[in-house]
Amino acid sequence: MDVLLLRLEAPLMSFGAVMIDKRGVIQRYPALSAVCGLLANALGFHHRDTDALERLQQRLRYACREDRRGERLRD
Repeated sequence: MDVLLLRLEAPLMSFGAVMIDKRGVIQRYPALSAVCGLLANALGFHHRDTDALERLQQRLRYACREDRRGERLRD
């Protein structure tokens, strides 16, 4: 099994989830599609490479760990 460790750290960061009744939901971890997009970009995939993107997303398994709990801000 190959493993890639990504450490996401920034002063302000949010990860959106599925919208419910036109209200955006924020979750504490990135969605699979976001991780897939980061990796696909690094691999040089284009947005139009839908078959390759779908195959990559199907192969990914990921876990998240929260080392420091962030503070929710509202603007």
